Amino acid sequence: MRNSQQLRVGLIGCGYQGQWLARAAAEIDAFRLTACTDPNPAATSAITALTNGVQVAESAEALIDTVDVVLIATPHHLLQPYALQAVNVGKHVLAEKPIALNEKEAVELQTAVTRTGVTYMAGYSFRYFLPVAEAKRLISEGVIGEIQTISAGMPRPGLRSGWVSESSSGGGILGFYGCHMVDRILWFVEDKPVEVMATVRYYPESGVDQTAMFQVHFEQGAIAQFNMCGSSAGWFDFAHVCGRDGHLYLTLPTFPNYALIVSSRVQDAYTTPQTTMMALDRETAILQKIVAELNDFAAAIRHNRQPPITVEDGRKTLQILDAVIASGRTGKPVRLT
Repeated sequence: MRNSQQLRVGLIGCGYQGQWLARAAAEIDAFRLTACTDPNPAATSAITALTNGVQVAESAEALIDTVDVVLIATPHHLLQPYALQAVNVGKHVLAEKPIALNEKEAVELQTAVTRTGVTYMAGYSFRYFLPVAEAKRLISEGVIGEIQTISAGMPRPGLRSGWVSESSSGGGILGFYGCHMVDRILWFVEDKPVEVMATVRYYPESGVDQTAMFQVHFEQGAIAQFNMCGSSAGWFDFAHVCGRDGHLYLTLPTFPNYALIVSSRVQDAYTTPQTTMMALDRETAILQKIVAELNDFAAAIRHNRQPPITVEDGRKTLQILDAVIASGRTGKPVRLT
């Protein structure tokens, strides 16, 4: 794509994830990063050092006025307000997970996206790790048959500092990592969740969620059980998906290199369990998945369509997380409508 046809991109939030988005945007022919904003001058300096010609905007509002596309990588409580501002004036948006604080905010955002017709992508970039995408492909092709049960989890060391440890900014293990796992399982199952039962514990000093065990029932009979622990000695990530004709086990021995074990009685290639594993350095693996994410986003804009991960996907994940919190408070199952 010629420079004159490139879309002007603005970045709101220049911290860890924002810097990865900036690096990936530089790899996308359709995009030209032209503006960034963050209350921390050191963060904006990191972006301007990465990419030539990027101007530092005084505010998110000023940035939105000057660009065609907005990338948002802020603390959770700011994701929906900035996205809503951009969508309402016709800008295309990619916002980091979990896209909002709750389903109510996501519904408001979804209504605006529908009304304006802009392209909005929910930033669940973990879908783009190659073994994760391969697991989805095999499930869709029927290699393991109809899904019956799923065990999944993403425990990690505690969240005791920064905005991720503050309830006012949407901190806690469920919004920070649990949403990735819920999004992944909803993507794998492709069925309507109907009931959630949960137990949740909170950090006494901050009030944000620390651990959660919960179960999700789906309309066609599948059951998924989730283990989210914000006080683990280490970080790991797993999903064991059992079908009528086989099973697959997705795990993360060492971030970011996932391993996938597949067994099937209906596919000759997998009658003996087969294992595939990523073997990339951290920088290459992370950049690879975010470049793939932004390429899909750019293609959706170019063809005037919604991307593979929509605002609706983000809303469905938040519906589950809201139900987890509600069930944890009452000790009773929550029916989803």
